[in-house]
Parts: sequence; C-alpha cells; structure tokens
Amino acid sequence: MHLCLIPSSLLATSFLDVAGTLFSALKAFIGLGLVIFVHELGHFLVAKACGVKCEKFYLGFDVGGWKILHFQWGETEYGIGAIPLGGYVKMLGQDDNPSRAADERERSTLPAGQTEPTAHHRQQGDLPAEPVDEPHAPYDPRSYMAKSVPQRMAIISAGVIMNLIFAVIFAMIAYHNGVRYVPTVIGGTSPGDPAWVAGLNPGDKAIRFDDDADGPDERLRFFQDLLPRVMFTGGSGKLDVTIRRYKSHEVERIVLRPTDAHNNETKHAVIGVIPGGDTTLAKEMPTIPGSPADKAKFAAGDKIVAAVIDGQEQPIDDYVQLQETLARYYDRPIDLIVERRDSEADAKAQATKSDAPELRRVKLTLDPEPMHEVGIVVDMGPLIAIRSGSPAAAAGFKIGDRIVSVDGHRDLNPLRIPDRLAKLAGHETAVEVLRKSEGKEITLSLKVTPQAPRYFDVFGPNHAIEAQEIGVAYEVLNSVKSISSSAPAEAKQLAAGDMLLSAKLVPVDDEQKKIFKELKISEKPIPLGAEHLSWPYVQSALSTYPAGIKVALEFVRGKKTETVEIPTVVVKDCFAVSSRGLVLQPLTEMRPPAPWSEAFWLGVRETRDSIWQVTTILRKLVSGDVAVTNLGGIGTIAVAATASASEGVGTLLLFLTLLSANLAVLNILPIPVLDGGHLVLLLYEGIRGKPASEKVVTTVTYAGLIFILTLMVFVMGLDITRLFSWLFNR
Repeated sequence: MHLCLIPSSLLATSFLDVAGTLFSALKAFIGLGLVIFVHELGHFLVAKACGVKCEKFYLGFDVGGWKILHFQWGETEYGIGAIPLGGYVKMLGQDDNPSRAADERERSTLPAGQTEPTAHHRQQGDLPAEPVDEPHAPYDPRSYMAKSVPQRMAIISAGVIMNLIFAVIFAMIAYHNGVRYVPTVIGGTSPGDPAWVAGLNPGDKAIRFDDDADGPDERLRFFQDLLPRVMFTGGSGKLDVTIRRYKSHEVERIVLRPTDAHNNETKHAVIGVIPGGDTTLAKEMPTIPGSPADKAKFAAGDKIVAAVIDGQEQPIDDYVQLQETLARYYDRPIDLIVERRDSEADAKAQATKSDAPELRRVKLTLDPEPMHEVGIVVDMGPLIAIRSGSPAAAAGFKIGDRIVSVDGHRDLNPLRIPDRLAKLAGHETAVEVLRKSEGKEITLSLKVTPQAPRYFDVFGPNHAIEAQEIGVAYEVLNSVKSISSSAPAEAKQLAAGDMLLSAKLVPVDDEQKKIFKELKISEKPIPLGAEHLSWPYVQSALSTYPAGIKVALEFVRGKKTETVEIPTVVVKDCFAVSSRGLVLQPLTEMRPPAPWSEAFWLGVRETRDSIWQVTTILRKLVSGDVAVTNLGGIGTIAVAATASASEGVGTLLLFLTLLSANLAVLNILPIPVLDGGHLVLLLYEGIRGKPASEKVVTTVTYAGLIFILTLMVFVMGLDITRLFSWLFNR
C-alpha cells in the first residue's frame, strides 16, 4: 500500500500540466518502480543472507496469475504483476494472506520426526543437511519460520531501511547535480488572510522559521516547504517567520496565525500566499484568449524587459516591477518591450549548427482591462481584516466597520470601491463607516489618504475583496441591493432583497465556446448563498473572460427559486487591477551543484524533513486537524511524480525522497499485514518465548487486511473523484 499527501489545490494543477506529457510519465513510472523495487530488494537480500528460500520477487501483484512478464532465475521467479499497487517477495513459509497461512506453514514443515530436509525438500542453493536445533525444528531449514526472531526481524525491517537509505541517495544525487526549484518569494497574498494582514508584499522572501537551527535559506529554501509547516501549525497556532523585504532587503521577523482554508472540502490551515512569477510568458498558454494581452499578440516565451511610460523607457527587471507598473497605470494603455526569439531562425540555426540569432526587441501595446458586469449591485459586508501598517490602520478603521460612503458618494457598489479609491490616490479622503458601539450603531467619518495600487488583485472562491489603496478587506454579500439603470433588460427581473444562490458562466457563440474549452472553464455553477461569499470571484471571472458571455443566475425571492440568464456588459469607466491576460511562467531558481560530501548531508537532512512531514501528517489525520480528503493513492502519486518529472530529474529525485520516506513510515506502522505489524508479532514472540497462537495471528491479520483494503479503496475513490472532477470541469 502506498499513500501520499498532496494539497488538493496542487492536484488540479498537476492533472492539467501533465496531461499528455508521456516522457515525463515514463520517467515517473520508472522512479516509482525504483522506490518499490528497493523496498522489496531489502527484504530479498537479507532473506537470502539468512538462508531463506525466496520463491518470488515481484513488482506489482500477480493476483489470479495476471502478470506482464516473468522469468525464472535459479530458485526465484522474477516478474512484474498486472496490478501496480506495490510489490512483494514470496518466501517459503511466509504468506500475508491468512487464508493461505496454514497451508504455507504445512508446506514448509518437515515430515514428523524428521530433522533434516529430504531430497524432496532440497533445491538449488539449499542449506546442508544438518540437525536443526532452532526453536522451530519441524520447519525446513530454508523456511522463513525456521529462522530465529532476530533474523526474521532483520528480514522484515530491511525494506524500510532500504527505503531510508535510498531516500538519502535520491536526494544526494539531486543536490550533487543541482536542483531547479520555486523559491520562497511571495507573488501575492489573499485579502484578509494572515500573510495579507501581516503586510507581506510581492517580492518579499521568507527565509526561515524562528525555531530552525539551520541558517538562512536552508530549511526554507523551497516554496513547497511553507505548505506542510502551515498545515501542521493549524488554525489555532502561530508561525514565527523571518522574511527579507523586497526593496529594502531588511530582515524582519513577523508572526503569522494560520487560519482554516476557505475551501470547506479540504480541512487544513492556510496563510494565503502564492509563489512569485517571472517576466517570461508561459510556453503552453501565454495569454488568456480574448484578453488585452491576446489582442496585443504577446507570444509564448516573450520576456518583458521594459515599459514605455510618457515616452520614457523604464526597465522591468522582475515580476514585482511588472506588477507595480501595470497596477499604477491600471486605467491606461501601456507599451511593453519584449525580447522575442524568431522560431524559424532558431530552427535554421539548429539545422546548420550555427549560432542562434540574437533576440528581437518588440514593442506591444497592452490595453487596460475594463470591468465586465451584469448590472447587479450587491450588499456591502463588514470589514473582516485591516492590513498592518496601512493607511486604514493609521486612520483608526476597525474590524466590523461597514463602509457607507467614500468622498461623499453614498450610492456604493462594493466591487467598485477599489477603483474609486485608486482615483483618489494621494488625496486625503473622508470615508464614512457604521460602527457598533455599546449596543448602538454610530456613524464615523474617518480621514484616510489612499495609495496608488501596487499589485494585481487576488480573488478566490468564498473569499473577501480588498481595497489595497487603504488596506482593508471586506465581505461582499450575495443579497441584491439594487439594479443599475444601465443594466441589461434581463437583470431587471431581479429586485432588492433577492438572494443569489449560484452563478454559471454560459458562452453564447462558437468563438466563446472555443475559449471556454481552451481555458477549461467549469460547466458547474459557482455556489453562492449565505455561506459562499463568492460574488467577487464571479465578477473577476466575468472581467477575465470575453465580454458578452451570459451568466445564469439562480436566485430566491421569498420561497420561490428562479433562474435568469443575463449578458455581461462592459463598464468603460471602471477598470480591474489585473494582469490584463498575461500568463507568466513561475519564478524558479537553480541551486548550484554541491560536492558529494555536502550533497550527502543535504540528502540526510532532506530525508529527515520528509520523515517529519509524513509523521506529522499522520498525527494531524488522527487528531482531525487535517482532513482525510487530503490523502491520495497510487493515482495521486503517479500524477504528482509526473508533474515533478516534467520539472526536471532533480525535482523528481526529491519527490522520490519524500515518497521513500512515506513508504518507510507507513510500512513501519504497527498494523497487521504491514512490516510494522509483523515486527510487533515478532517482538511478542521474542518476549514470550513462543509465537502467538494461530487463532490470534489469523484474527489480527484479517483485521489488518480489511483495514488496509478499505483504506486502499477509499484513497482510490478519492483519486477517481479528482480525475472525474478534472475531466468534467475542463
């Protein structure tokens, strides 16, 4: 049995990225087979060293005789079974199947009164015929049961030990050859989440946890190191993190208090950060179809190097500078300079083995992205968070306040407040709020000076919206406040007080259907209602996808539920602070190759950290702090391994280190059928001086087998659910 824990947010991405990557899948398949092979090789080698006859050595299971290939070499049959759920070594006198255990013991028992193997029992490599004075004298000397307790414990534990040894070897080879990885650079934060509240900005880098003994950039070297630590801290703990600020490079210690994930199906803690990006456009889909970037003809592999502002060329060196440029001038066209390779010239140079041509500099005009909406104004919710060091914090805003006017304008659309504040950047502005005080609701006028936006908006399902200009995050409710006078006629079927229950995006022509297919937009409705405050997420999708698509809104009025389809319209005087359809590659760095001596200790540390991660997840599963839906079976492992393989051999080797540690820890658990269960029975036998009764062994073995099979069916069901979710949400 092999289990793996991977965040569900990564699973969908993995299915998407690895589909059709056959070469990566092949590398992953070989890697997974190697992890299983070394585990079984450990059992096999120690068994042979102890004189046990090994009748079979299989990767996969040949249940019912189903096998891909097999061959006989000496006394052992080697093969690959048709069911790829692990592997096994079949030893004379040992069988995990309780229904065959008695037959196996009888098969390996010498005839009554005989203490030597007869010619019938002798086979190639048998031990010499000597009197047997072990406690199990009736057994064939080549039988597993004829061996002493220490020998059998060595045989059983050898698989786990081999996995740990090879975990170190995998990581050591990876570090010796260099590893490409995603650094702990922050690309963005989710409004209202702990990282946002603490004031983390794009470009800031998390460099260590306060309780780490290692130096900076050691324990927290990879972005994926953040996720397990946050999950294990839980929603009631705190995380002390040392960060390096982007602009000042000053080192600062901050305290983050993880909160429960907004996705109710996945129970784990979050801090609300996403990894940094590059300034090079993605290879697979460089732009969102129909977006300003798509219309400007940005191409895969284009590297954005400069922006032309008011006739002056300004260099863009990294993702943060690109964000700041697009955010600051969010409501106007921007000329961007890209470096571009000529694919035909590159192909010609490769064919003639000549030098590759120099990059061409191309100027492209990127238009702003106006807001698309359906003309519905929803109710404003209360402030749920205030950003540390923000204008709102200095002005005295408090959680629970409800904004009722900005600069004298009381007819507010909560989705347009950020745009209104951005237009007031640098000017002191009066913001009226309703605040509950001593059981009464009072109105306060707070003076605040908005800042110009500095980064892209971040939206997610069941999440808040932010006004980054003053540093507040607030809820947007799903109850209708009013209908805009310029709304489409269909929208006027709704009225104030209606509660929105769901929203489904509907393409209206073949071109839009093509875009929906390319973007794999789900055909499932987005849940709304009182518990799913996802209207900002719907609004973000409307502005991202082409204008003119329809939204099928399900709403309830009184006790009657109705559905209406409303076409989207463009709001030309309101713009989203967005990437304008640019799809950028993730930021990656290369860890330089390490000498073998250093690589060895890095491998030891990687293995130690992997063991810590697996054992901590198990504890959190038992305590209920992590949902069992985070488990994955062979399908999840295969997808994650293929995704790792697509990023390079080094990344795959580090994943195999985690998987080897996973396999070692799970197999050592004291569960009958697993290696740990066998060790417990052997320990009992060693202390008591004789093995447990056949009835006890059979009972616990059946219990363990039922538990393992149930667990396997459960995690395979999760894998299938994820697969179907990916297939039908494309």
